[in-house]
Amino acid sequence: MKKLILLLSLVLAIACGDDDSAMLDGGTDADTADADTMDGDSADADTEDSDTPDAEDDAAPVEEVCPFPEPSGTADLATGSLLPIGGAQALAVITGEFGVSGDRIVLVDLDSEEQTLVHTVDDAFSVGIGVVNGEEALFPSASSEGPGVLRFDISANPPTLTGTIAVGNATLPPRAVALVAEGTCEGGDNSPLDALSGTPSVLVLRSDYTSSALAVLDADYEVLDDEWFNSGSTGAGLVAALSGDVALPSLEAGGVIGVADRLGTNVITRLCGDGSLIAQARVSSADFDANLQDYIVVGDTVWATRMEQGTDEGNDLIAFSADTLEATGARVDFSPLNATVLGHDSGTMMNAEVQTLARPSQVIARSGHAVVGLARLPESLFGTALAAGEGVVAVIDPSDASITTMHAIDGLANCGSVRAVPGSDSELWVSCLGYSPCGFGEANGTRATAGLVRLEVGEDGTVSELGRWNFAE
Repeated sequence: MKKLILLLSLVLAIACGDDDSAMLDGGTDADTADADTMDGDSADADTEDSDTPDAEDDAAPVEEVCPFPEPSGTADLATGSLLPIGGAQALAVITGEFGVSGDRIVLVDLDSEEQTLVHTVDDAFSVGIGVVNGEEALFPSASSEGPGVLRFDISANPPTLTGTIAVGNATLPPRAVALVAEGTCEGGDNSPLDALSGTPSVLVLRSDYTSSALAVLDADYEVLDDEWFNSGSTGAGLVAALSGDVALPSLEAGGVIGVADRLGTNVITRLCGDGSLIAQARVSSADFDANLQDYIVVGDTVWATRMEQGTDEGNDLIAFSADTLEATGARVDFSPLNATVLGHDSGTMMNAEVQTLARPSQVIARSGHAVVGLARLPESLFGTALAAGEGVVAVIDPSDASITTMHAIDGLANCGSVRAVPGSDSELWVSCLGYSPCGFGEANGTRATAGLVRLEVGEDGTVSELGRWNFAE
């Protein structure tokens, strides 16, 4: 059951059009982007709409979308846990079809076009979201062999396993690791949690997908508290304890411990190590489940991605005051990137026109811009009509909430996972999980549209592709 929940979470977590613009909240047009090639939604686009056949094509027989032909490659499927370690190298967690085989941590080198096995874990879907800490890579493992955080020396080529940090247990294993940036944290008058006994340096998110707990470690990986903030936490100023669907944000301010509580809760919590609360607030209206995904802090502003679309909210990147988490009014609406795509209906077993949403997922900061991965998955994630648009990353100027660039990742789908390259202010990797219109997790269609892409964002917001690995090749 837990593996099924994790499989479903990959679809939720992690995802083009010739449309070069988006709408800002309030109905004003966003600045026109110098877009790369997109599968267009705009009437004045320079290229043909790749999602809509023209009149001549309508006369030709339409091939059945399913069954999907078997791709030439033999690689297994990515789980979405991608960790760039510098330049053209990244560690990717690969698993077999439907968890038949265990997880494998693989070194991907786009320069040499080689993939090298680094470590194997017996249980599939057990290695979570990792982080680079100096010359080490830290990966959480929920393996039945013993939960903990795996330590790899990334100065070695290939990286080598040096040990395991004992944190978590079989009931509430570790799922994600993040660092606490250096800095001074100033909370408010409310202190709902106990003060930590040392300086927080590493966060380990533990979860069984029903309840969660946040473990906090110091710089020497000593556990200060293994469930400092958890699903049972109550205290002055808290509007919600942790649910079972929680993420650690891509970028927090120095000294701040932040948590994004996602589908069904939609709450951002920002805390200091002394137990004091900076702010905690819901980021959607009471009658709308926005499916909060991620956030970054830029100056005095929190920029958050919301995956679901409501009447006048969601399917967007939205700004909040970092001190109060009150909405500032700045918002980037990605609904112009919604599209109707030819797919397959598993109920009728026939081709179908499927409505997809942009579905913004992760967001990172690169070259002074916010970079958002768009999953572009069906409007109804668990319906019978299945299709996905081509992968897209959006580059946003946070100074005026305008879209600078929409960069299409041609041939790949479900590209919502974006990760910053350590030591670089401009480079990032995108993990495209792939998506099959022929059924959830269907191997051929998923593998054919899955891959890893390395990008660079210029100071003007333009995007260059530096390399890629298609799983089907």
